[in-house]
This record gives sequence, C-alpha cells and structure tokens, in this order.
Amino acid sequence: MNPIPFLIPLFGWFGNQARPDFFHDRYSSQGQVSLYSEGSFESSHLNGWFVSEALIGRSFTQADMLSVQADEQGYASGRWETGFRYWGLDSAFVGGNWRHSLGFSNSWVGYAAYDADLFGLISRGNYPYAGQTLELNSGKAFLTNYQTIDFSLARPFHRPNASWFIGFGLGFVNGSFFRDAQMQGGSFYTHPDGDELRLSMNQIQLRASDPSGSAFLYPAGLGFSFRGSLEYQHKNGHVLSFSVQDAGLMYWNRQAQVVELDSQLVWSGFSIPNIAEVGETLFQDQLDSIASDLVVLDERRSFETALPVGVRLGYGRRLFQNKALVQAQVYYAPYIMPIPELEFAFYYMGKGRLNAGISASGGGVCLWKLGINLGIDAGKGWAFHLFTRNAESIWPNAVGRGFSAGFQISKRILKP
Repeated sequence: MNPIPFLIPLFGWFGNQARPDFFHDRYSSQGQVSLYSEGSFESSHLNGWFVSEALIGRSFTQADMLSVQADEQGYASGRWETGFRYWGLDSAFVGGNWRHSLGFSNSWVGYAAYDADLFGLISRGNYPYAGQTLELNSGKAFLTNYQTIDFSLARPFHRPNASWFIGFGLGFVNGSFFRDAQMQGGSFYTHPDGDELRLSMNQIQLRASDPSGSAFLYPAGLGFSFRGSLEYQHKNGHVLSFSVQDAGLMYWNRQAQVVELDSQLVWSGFSIPNIAEVGETLFQDQLDSIASDLVVLDERRSFETALPVGVRLGYGRRLFQNKALVQAQVYYAPYIMPIPELEFAFYYMGKGRLNAGISASGGGVCLWKLGINLGIDAGKGWAFHLFTRNAESIWPNAVGRGFSAGFQISKRILKP
C-alpha cells in the first residue's frame, strides 16, 4: 500500500498546514530531519499589498487610508511558526511498530475581532464622523509568543482491505509573551467641528504577561499541549483523516498584569486626520487629564489562557496509480477565526523531481484564497518545499485579503 497518504496527518500536527510529503516513496530511509517556517496574515479589511507595505515600514497617506473599506464587523488573524523536527520512518508503515518523533517550534499567534466603525476611526480619523454618536460592538484582540518541545508516537494498523493510522504527541510549552484586550461595548462621539472626540468604553479588560519573564530559562508562563491524528485509508484509495493541533493551556505567572476599567476618554483641541499616522507625542499632553478620568483596577496576579487549538477533518482520494491526490478538508481554530475554513486541493506526486499542488479555500477570515505548493527533489535524500496559501496577493493591488509564505527543508537519513 502506498505510504504517501499516511504522512498527511503528520503534517497536520507537526506543521501549521497539512500537505503530503511528495517524495516519501523515493527513498528507503531510517528517519527524516526537517526545518520549516510559515507565516500568514489575513484580514477582512486590509489586502495583502497594504499589510506587506506596513510590515516594511511604509508611511501611508490619507488617500491610502481612505481606500480601506470598513462597512461591517472586522477580523484579522496572523501566525508565524518556525520549527525543527526529527521522526523515524523505517518500517513505520509496514512493521506495525510504534515510532517516535521529537520536535521544537516557536510560534507567534495573533487575532482581533473589531467594530467596523472603530476601524473607520483608526483608518480615516474622526472628522468624517463629525456630529455623530456611533455605538460600538464588543471586541477583542490578543498576541502571544510561545515555544513548544513535544514528543510524539505514531503507528499504523493494517487490515486486508484498509489501514488505520494513529498518532499523538504531548508537549511542554514555554510562554514568552502575551497581551490581550477585551471590550464589552461602548460609543464614540465627535463634535460637529471635528475637534473633540469622546470615547466611552464599557467593561474593558487588559492582560499582559510578566515583562521580565521573556527568556526561555525564565519564562513568563508554562503550559502543556496535545496533538493527535487519526486516519483511515481504504485499499481503493479513499482516505479519511481527523487531527487536533495545539490543544492545551498556558499558566502565566503571578507577576502578570490585569487591568480593568470602565470609563470615558476625551480628546479635545485638535482634529485627528488619521489615527494610524499620529505619533505618541501628539497624545502626551492629554495623558494626565485622561488618567484622572479613568476608573482603573490594576493588579498583579496569575491567569490562564487556552492555546489556539485547531481541528481538521479531511477526505482524500488517490488517483492515477497513486500519482495524484484530491483532498477536501475543513479546518477550524475558534480562537483565531470567526467561522470554519473549507479547502479543496489537488496534489500531483509523480516520480519526477518536480511535484506540485494547488488549492482553493474559503472561510476563516478571508472570503477566498488560492494556494500553490511546489516540491523539489534534490537527490541524496534532500527535498525542498515552497508554498503559499494566498497566491492571489502576489500581484500588486490584488484584492486578496491576506498573504502567506512558507518553506520546508527535509533530509532523509538513508539506509546504508
């Protein structure tokens, strides 16, 4: 039985995105070492060009900011994961024995659910809202950084007409950074002359990890994670898979900060043309008066947060004597996307040195995305993968609401 589909769940719990290992059946190997990295950002309002320009430090004009649409509830999500992994492949799919895997990864994850009117204020300034009182919906945002060391086991179970594959891993998680903010609602009012802004905020909570605990040997938090995968493969080529990633909890230490406030902020004496372009010094004169109006509960205490768990359910069909794979899957990570994401993909895994895949997906944060996967066999056990899940954002002024890019370098440990 062709072993390629069995590696699909391995990428489901060892990497951010599931994808086949194009070159598994080319070599007789004892194991594999891989280095990978993938970054992605998606937004319901900002296209890929806008975000990429912001990341390189471009200063946007008022015209640029006015081009940003803000007519409905907004969402933004980002993730960057870099990792290193070893796992054994020798007889893992024919001998029926458990195989182990050891990996390390560093992850940055962020998410925001925000009111469109508040986004409009940030992007366009308060003058377009002169004389109006706009009600704000609840919103939340977080950004976190953590490192994971995990140990995993995997094993197949063969039957005459089908095979099962099961794998699971437990990880130790080191928390380096965490910030989040939650607001239950509010409103903002702009004076008819556009020179005063009153922002009312209801039940705001801000949390921050211990700023002195960012090093690996002195963490700001500690936690655990679980990853698991189950796959069923029939001899006629049908493949069903289910996987769970990053299920777990993080416990931030007692020097973490929790701030709660319920008050009104008033900026007066100037018009804000574009908050995104306003420097911190512009608000310096306002800080004393603002602080005197705040009702703040500020304390140092521990708290716990959930890791950004993701669940994936997929169906695949091998075609053309195992040279191709058609796959459909649903992915949902409740902490970093508003709705589940549905993806359809086609991978060509021939015997040549160049293999490729293409995917189309919708849901999550973006309405739709196009993906491209490219695999290159360099010989002697070396393989290189390049991929993006937002290929439509490569072109200037593209309408794609995000971008992503990743690579993986693999070296098989060949048998003597």
